[in-house]
Amino acid sequence: MSLGGMKDQSPYSLDEVIDRRIYTDEDIFRQEREKIFKRTWQYVGHESELREPGRYRLTTIAGEPYIVCRDQRGEIRVLGNTCTHRGATLVRGSRGQCKAFRCPYHAWTFDLEGRLIGVPIPEDYGPRFRREDFCLTQARVETYEGLIFACLDEQAPSLDEYLGEAAQYIERSCQGKEVIGYNKCLFKGNWKLYQENFGDGYHPPFLHQGMGPAFLSTYEANGEAINLGNGHMLLKYYPPEPQHLDLSKLSAALGIPLTLETMKTTGIINPYPGDYDSVLSVFPNFIVPDIVSVLSVHRLTPLAPDRTLLEITILGDPQDSPEFRQFRLRQSTVWGPGGRAGIDDIAVAEKCQRGFHAKAIATSLMARGSSDERAGMVFNEYTIRGFYRQWRHYMGWSG
Repeated sequence: MSLGGMKDQSPYSLDEVIDRRIYTDEDIFRQEREKIFKRTWQYVGHESELREPGRYRLTTIAGEPYIVCRDQRGEIRVLGNTCTHRGATLVRGSRGQCKAFRCPYHAWTFDLEGRLIGVPIPEDYGPRFRREDFCLTQARVETYEGLIFACLDEQAPSLDEYLGEAAQYIERSCQGKEVIGYNKCLFKGNWKLYQENFGDGYHPPFLHQGMGPAFLSTYEANGEAINLGNGHMLLKYYPPEPQHLDLSKLSAALGIPLTLETMKTTGIINPYPGDYDSVLSVFPNFIVPDIVSVLSVHRLTPLAPDRTLLEITILGDPQDSPEFRQFRLRQSTVWGPGGRAGIDDIAVAEKCQRGFHAKAIATSLMARGSSDERAGMVFNEYTIRGFYRQWRHYMGWSG
């Protein structure tokens, strides 16, 4: 199967058209789990969520359940959340703290390093039984600027090599930060649609009318899109000078009264020395929007071709004042399922998914800007083309 199903009938290159079957086909979805999600580094949590030994949170990787925990020696581990005896999950919920993981079925017990330490009536298994043969499975683990990543492929490159140019932007946004809140939702759309959306600087002034059209149209004209390689995408937004903004519209969009003075003190305009806001999308399913003093991490978990779990972790600075911490939390609703931008992004992903039932239209167009450009105007699409080149690479589809 080719990604560019209409190439022969189209004036566009393989990079510039997307075969819509990749959003709907069950077999392609199964291949993505095996070829992409089991071979790439996956964001699974933040170190600030696991401050003490025994703290844990749950996650899934390629459809498989895992426990992310800090062991008694302070090391972070990603352990299979399935008893090696009869398969029951050891932990449920989303996060918690314990001294060991005890199976609810037959009370097999594992320590925080995944070793089997307790088996009721072990002598009945006979001389062939060895506890060391029944330890929990473990994924590779690396951390970067507080973010925890796991990989199921022992042959995959290191996290540093995998992140490549994206690492500097993670450092810029996430260094020294901690988790201050959460949001999540389930939407009826393919996971790639949401990832595309955050590499797409073309849509904001049209889709996000609730954010303030005057503000967004100015933002769009002062942005840049950059293909970082390895499928990673970056959008930079250069905020306009405060005196050029319609403060009444911006106040309504942000939900707080604004003056030039409050904009300086709250950090809404130019909150970083680098003088820009950013949206970083790391291949395949990890996004760091750092816009208007809202910093969060988005993780996409594909459940089916047309079902995706979106989990948002909100980050803040430990040095934030109580007032600014509340501002961050209030503004973080921009990206949630009921937020002023997030609800638009989710709704349009679902609209696209429904639209794919129109079989007469076989492809989607991704041709804005020259195919061989690496960086330039924010409303061009070379970042998304770079994402799909990496997607084809992992899927083994060269043409």
